[in-house]
Amino acid sequence: MCGLLLDRGLPVRAMVRREDDGRQLYGRRGGGGGRRLLEPADVYRVVSGCRRIYFGMSVSAGYLEATVTMAVVAREVGVDAVVNMSQMTVSQMSIQKHHLERSAAPALAQ
Repeated sequence: MCGLLLDRGLPVRAMVRREDDGRQLYGRRGGGGGRRLLEPADVYRVVSGCRRIYFGMSVSAGYLEATVTMAVVAREVGVDAVVNMSQMTVSQMSIQKHHLERSAAPALAQ
């Protein structure tokens, strides 16, 4: 995704999981930040000044917290749009779906 945007000459900021991905992106004019999606200060630093966010993260133990952190920061800095694309395997759906729905309800009610 970042490569396509950079090829069009658009500015990109990214939080990456692996250092190799970061070096490859930054070498192509991308801006980056901390890799800690669970740290609001890191997310704030990267998201500040952005108008649109694409958030993609595999469903995992920290998924809900990272998603809520991104949403709260995006609202705080005035982001116009957030696209959240996450992936689960079929075997994860039946077990984790129920757990995530129960976990998400209190966070989303605020």
